[in-house]
Amino acid sequence: MTTEGQLEWEVDPWNKDMYSVALPAYSASISSEDSDGLQPFHLQLFDSQGQSFEVISSDRNSDGEWTARSADLGSLYEAARRRALNTDAALDGFLGALKMLEEPPF
Repeated sequence: MTTEGQLEWEVDPWNKDMYSVALPAYSASISSEDSDGLQPFHLQLFDSQGQSFEVISSDRNSDGEWTARSADLGSLYEAARRRALNTDAALDGFLGALKMLEEPPF
């Protein structure tokens, strides 16, 4: 749903590296622990009263590598960030402007 643009993620007003989405009965936020946009990530779920009821965090396996769940959280973070910042539209506009500069004026 996030990658298809069906969820409206927003930048948290107090933490530029946290993105939030509200659904009718629940809401969620995802953030980068170190505020660098990289692992580890935390997904926090809230009920309709705004009370946190679950936190899912990145973790490492016994070899010290990030787990598949961590990769999924990273993908969700990136999709939420791109949606909240409207990155795709910005890139389309930028590439369109570059294309106009390359085309001859006649």
